[in-house]
Amino acid sequence: SRGAISPPESVSFGFNLRLHRDVDASRPRVIDLRPNVLDEPMLALAWDVDGAMAKANDVSPVYSAPRLDNTTVMADDQYWFPAMRHNGAANVVFIDGHVSSSRDPLSESSWVWRLRR
Repeated sequence: SRGAISPPESVSFGFNLRLHRDVDASRPRVIDLRPNVLDEPMLALAWDVDGAMAKANDVSPVYSAPRLDNTTVMADDQYWFPAMRHNGAANVVFIDGHVSSSRDPLSESSWVWRLRR
């Protein structure tokens, strides 16, 4: 966000970093989303984030993503800072507009965290 949203610890939701940049490629690049992204209704678009944790990780809270199997840019999970502020759960907005909550978002087997290639 380059300071457009501040203070960072006040940011309460973030967008899926993997829909902004291809961080899983050998050379991360900006992604151009196509209309067919809507064909994946369980693709996570945005979720509750902990802005203070993002600040502590020295990253913008505007974009977040779990490590998954990434061993480079995302390896230390510095971009994964979900906030469990809804009765111990995080709310996740999906690409089709529906919202679901989970106390353990990464264990939700039907949720998709990156574009399928």
